[in-house]
Amino acid sequence: SIYLGVPRFPPAGLKYPPVKLMSSFAAASNNNNENVPSNTDELYDRQIRLWGASAQSLLLASHVLFVRPKSCVVEALKNTVLSGIKVTICTMNEDNANGLYGGAIVESIKQLNPYGNVLELSGPASYSDIPLAGQGYTMVVAYCPTLSDVSSLSSSCEEAGVALIACHQSGLGSCSFLHYPSPFEYEKETGKDKTEPDACSYASWSDVEGGDWSQYRTRFDKGKYGVREELVRWLVAGSEDEEEAKARMKDKGVPDYFDAGSLKKALEGGQLEVPAVSAVVGGLLAMEIVKALSRKGTPANNFLYFDGEKAGTVKYGPAEEKKEPPKKKPRTEEAEGADVVIL
Repeated sequence: SIYLGVPRFPPAGLKYPPVKLMSSFAAASNNNNENVPSNTDELYDRQIRLWGASAQSLLLASHVLFVRPKSCVVEALKNTVLSGIKVTICTMNEDNANGLYGGAIVESIKQLNPYGNVLELSGPASYSDIPLAGQGYTMVVAYCPTLSDVSSLSSSCEEAGVALIACHQSGLGSCSFLHYPSPFEYEKETGKDKTEPDACSYASWSDVEGGDWSQYRTRFDKGKYGVREELVRWLVAGSEDEEEAKARMKDKGVPDYFDAGSLKKALEGGQLEVPAVSAVVGGLLAMEIVKALSRKGTPANNFLYFDGEKAGTVKYGPAEEKKEPPKKKPRTEEAEGADVVIL
């Protein structure tokens, strides 16, 4: 939960003064829900104390489209609705045919926050058919079984100027691709209650897809293959057989990533969704959504990996320019009868 450690109610005997939003709930979220209470300034009082009234106002003014709400995406959806962010839930024709009914999900999500704004979009046959331009979406969060789905959705988001978080989960691991309109400006935390303006750039999916895949790792990755296993599992997802999977890896410069047994296991369990991993990754994605929409905190850049076996999260982004530490100047101290130089 993104509210971990934040008490819902103050301890007995301790009273907090109400925090006022910078703008009213109705104006900020454009919510026509007649059930919205009159004391909306106190409705999200707990999280206002966590990230501030200005950040909460930005969240209420945002609109996130969740595509194919399953596994880690539906977990992120639950946390997002609790934050008061307006959401639209989109299910594909394939999902509806397999029993993932959008209407039932919408009704269940509404129960988490009766004062939220939850809409439904049903029927697109493919990712490229999802209407984005002129819909008022701030961000798209989508579950993408294959990288070709990421390519289709990324192009549409770039044309519409909408931020994108594309997710994939396989076994105990997960990989997410993030792309926000650049330059992306945000408030960087520099200390307790201290921030300073900063900005970062995001590589587009077309640049990532055509780049050197051996660089898509972090300084913590010490394996001989370089490329993260979670990303390679996403690459081979949807392959009809081992030969097609090997061809995809060879095309990206990672032909020998898996041995025969590991590759077969990756293909057979490519779409396996472990609920415990979904819950953890969903919480991480919800925090990234809040950071991006509120412009508070340093966001993940381009890739966000989760390794369930090591229970670790790593981030990858464009390499920053290395700054050489200042050289220490020799300091001379006088001693009895001699000069001592301390380096």
